[in-house]
Amino acid sequence: MELSLQDRFEVVFENDAYCFVTPSNIQYQIIFVDYTNVIDACTPVYMLTIERYIPQGGGKKYDFRVQYTILHIIRKFFSVNENAMISIYDIGDGRQAGRKRLFDRWFCRHNTNLIKMEKVVEINNRETTATLLYSSTNQCHTKLISGFNQIVENNFYCN
Repeated sequence: MELSLQDRFEVVFENDAYCFVTPSNIQYQIIFVDYTNVIDACTPVYMLTIERYIPQGGGKKYDFRVQYTILHIIRKFFSVNENAMISIYDIGDGRQAGRKRLFDRWFCRHNTNLIKMEKVVEINNRETTATLLYSSTNQCHTKLISGFNQIVENNFYCN
């Protein structure tokens, strides 16, 4: 399902990030960091990072278009080629379980051709979830899973 422009925010690509701003002035940056040299796979692998900047004293209002905009960016990422993507739910505010539940709902409702693999990982003495996403047609899935398992076992520290 492709979303219309009124269902999502306008996205600008600048400084290697996909950026958008909500009406309540919350700024989002979605960045795909090349992780190919960390995981030994026969396909490019990227770490998904979502940065959110909330203005002081405001920006708390939820807008459904945020999820559709992020999903649009992820779809665009996977439409280019058979890359793989890793993400770790942020532990900074202790709300990583809520972020996982939210992404699980998004994935369940809107996924069409991606495989999701998850592993629990401990970072800075806090438990969170690491996720691997890849296209169901990706020919390197065995090597991707092996590499993902290896970096999870090392808590994302490179050997």
